[in-house]
Amino acid sequence: MFSGRVEDGAAELKLPLDEELWDRDSRRLTLLFAPTAEATLPLKAGKAYKLVVDKEWRDAKGLPLKQAFTKEFKAIEADRTSLDPKQWTVTAPAANSQATLVIDFPESLDAALLLRFIDVVDPAGKPVRGKVSLDNEEKRWIFSPDIAWQPGKYTLEVLSTLEDLAGNKIGRSVDADRAGQAPQTPVGESVTIPFEIAQ
Repeated sequence: MFSGRVEDGAAELKLPLDEELWDRDSRRLTLLFAPTAEATLPLKAGKAYKLVVDKEWRDAKGLPLKQAFTKEFKAIEADRTSLDPKQWTVTAPAANSQATLVIDFPESLDAALLLRFIDVVDPAGKPVRGKVSLDNEEKRWIFSPDIAWQPGKYTLEVLSTLEDLAGNKIGRSVDADRAGQAPQTPVGESVTIPFEIAQ
């Protein structure tokens, strides 16, 4: 279990978990903060905090850390704005080339989800094979096709569970599920974004 705390100078904020929320490569740990008994948010915008990882925490080999780790940070206003694909910019490549297809986002999105949750579909309805990379602090999605693009009308199939760094999804803010709210923009399991590769 994570052995650490967030301090605000007056108190420690903790949420014990039975299972740690690591990413697939065990390089990123997600921490969750529960609202206080007064139903207020534990982090206040504009206030300074300190993340402390105790030296007793065990590494991947089961050994304690050589020393404690401390990271100071300041909380900002909560992001509760759902993702809107209409705000994305799609730059289509030239036909008969293997140039990249690019999507630019107005904010950083979850890198792990970006690599898996967007598919390119050709005019015949078949997936286009290629490699995906990210740039500009996960504000840019880049697709390099295995073969040259052919002219026609293509689509991007994006799972609506794609998230930004605050956990907001397409058509649904991070607090919507907890508050029992309906999606801000009703969406299905995925959304379709058309684009065309001109002759």
